[in-house]
Amino acid sequence: DTLATTGCGVTNYYSSPLTIENTTLYGTRMCGLWLTYGTHVLRNNIIVADGSGAYGIYCEGTPLTTSDYNDLVVTNGANVGYYSFANRATLAAWKAATGKDSHSLSLNPLFVGGGDLHERSSASNGTYVTASAAWTNYPGQNSPCLDTGDPASSCSRESYWNGDFINMGAYGNTWQASRPFDTD
Repeated sequence: DTLATTGCGVTNYYSSPLTIENTTLYGTRMCGLWLTYGTHVLRNNIIVADGSGAYGIYCEGTPLTTSDYNDLVVTNGANVGYYSFANRATLAAWKAATGKDSHSLSLNPLFVGGGDLHERSSASNGTYVTASAAWTNYPGQNSPCLDTGDPASSCSRESYWNGDFINMGAYGNTWQASRPFDTD
């Protein structure tokens, strides 16, 4: 799912276990995810937090059971997360506090832009562009989110030249997943 919001992208108060997989949370004003007590699984997501006082993941208590293979992007003074009653400004600080996200990134996902959250690929016909409903390429620009999702996750719905690993974000394991390399 793609969620472009203001406020928090996903809020979960005292709820049943929550699994958030292959989601893109972008344009949130306060936080990408606000999680309270419970057991939660986060995998193959792109979460972008922008601006002072913003958080990628805001945890009250210690709700994360699993969190890995995510791109947790922060810009303009935002924090990767809030955990154990403290801000975690960087991915390294987040990993140290949570013991999670050992394979996660904190890199610009290189979205197409203009509201299109597909990841850029330099491969010939490697990037689907929503506005034109066509495939194109971005020479010299490859998203770090291509083929870097959880190796245990299925990528069976991606093009057969998908590189054998799922993409992070909303288009991972869909027919619109960006292609990591040329097929010619």
